[in-house]
Amino acid sequence: MKDSRATPLSNVSGMSSQRLTRRVAIANPEGFHLRPQRMFVECARKYPNCTVTLSLNEKRVNGKDLFDLMLLSVNKGTELTLEVTGPEAQAAIEELAAILAAESLDDGTTEPPSAEKGLIPTGVA
Repeated sequence: MKDSRATPLSNVSGMSSQRLTRRVAIANPEGFHLRPQRMFVECARKYPNCTVTLSLNEKRVNGKDLFDLMLLSVNKGTELTLEVTGPEAQAAIEELAAILAAESLDDGTTEPPSAEKGLIPTGVA
């Protein structure tokens, strides 16, 4: 489920910046547990000029902090709001949303799914 809204922002360096928001339903039967949380944080940290926030109801957490993510209790089917602000917001939100929407990340890889190529691991039955 994609619900992206873009808001242009100006910053002190004069670089163009955006704020993108997307609601993403968790598809993993195990929920948003430690392995996808770790992959999410690693991916979010690839964008040092972006701010990443995940929200569930009234709770907002820093998407670059594993301990913050662990505070969210997220089961399959739960919708999270992903917000990314920064000059690389579009690329970041695509990769991060792919991790949240992946049915499984338990295929033994350590790389996050590729949103560009549509390669989201489905795991081994």
